[in-house]
Amino acid sequence: MKKIVFLLFAAVLSFSCKDDTVEDTKPVDISGNWKISHYEFRGKNYDVKGCDTDDRIIIQKDLQGSYKNSGIINNVCDYIENISGTWNFDYLAGKLTLKYQDNNTEKSKIINLNEYSNTNLKIQVNDKNIDGVEGNDDAIEVWVKY
Repeated sequence: MKKIVFLLFAAVLSFSCKDDTVEDTKPVDISGNWKISHYEFRGKNYDVKGCDTDDRIIIQKDLQGSYKNSGIINNVCDYIENISGTWNFDYLAGKLTLKYQDNNTEKSKIINLNEYSNTNLKIQVNDKNIDGVEGNDDAIEVWVKY
């Protein structure tokens, strides 16, 4: 009888050792070439149109890289921002920071991420007219590696 109780107790312990609430914490690899895939706004997905199709985030393994934001200049799509420097990724805050030089002055471009993974970056934006209704929309840009 003691053996049966011991075996049952050992079986219960062996199944209860794993904590299902603990997730695997594999590091996220944000290096790569990123482009906007689509927008999320009010529960719907919207295609990327116009100059936004040229926007890029480039992050090399050594964290060197660039940020390219396009817009209309003289009726033509061109880069409004085209900056290169060194990226820093604060995993806990979900913040990407690109430090760069501009006329011998160190500057920073900060991108706050709503979500991130090895394949997606989600960035909150409020300077786009996503739905075609007058005024800027509070939307999410979904970036993917290409």
